[in-house]
Amino acid sequence: MIHEPPCRTQGRPRCEETTKAILAATRKLFERSNLRDMTIEAIAKEAGVGKATIYRWWKTKNELVLDACFEDLQPRLDYGTTGSPACIIAEQVKRVVEAYRGPSGRMVAQLLAEAQYDPAVSRSFTEAYLSRRCCTLHTLLAQCGITCEAEQDAVAEQIYSPIFFRLIMGNAPLDEAFAKSVQSFVIQRLNAVQPAKAPGC
Repeated sequence: MIHEPPCRTQGRPRCEETTKAILAATRKLFERSNLRDMTIEAIAKEAGVGKATIYRWWKTKNELVLDACFEDLQPRLDYGTTGSPACIIAEQVKRVVEAYRGPSGRMVAQLLAEAQYDPAVSRSFTEAYLSRRCCTLHTLLAQCGITCEAEQDAVAEQIYSPIFFRLIMGNAPLDEAFAKSVQSFVIQRLNAVQPAKAPGC
């Protein structure tokens, strides 16, 4: 499902075929350019639509890129439903690394950089991606025996921060060896949890 922030400009309902063409054009242009250099004019030309059509449905270029990014990523980043909670999280971590290895990962990295200066991008990223998956992750962590919300947040940061660090900094590859190391950490960390109340909770 494409993220629809509440501040979206009102107007005629979207045409699904045209929407998909615009989002596909955005991703195609991004593969040979970058967020700062891309223009609405170029996206409109690639999609075969007028600029007015794009601005009717997206207020800014950043909002459009965010939707294009998550239309591609969302099906690949959801948690599974089979296996132990620890294995479900570990498998999802592997898919995150694989997804971020490609063009959409580069889009996420640049959007996160842009979010430092654009509160709307930061808010939309949180609503479209983080909040949705945090609820599922917290449920899975609770099933592993981590029931304190503060500890759940800390464990989530331990699991995903290395991925985002490599994605943003580009200091090391998001390769298969890295994915396996993070998976191993997840399994060891969660299998070692005792279902007892954490201090201070």
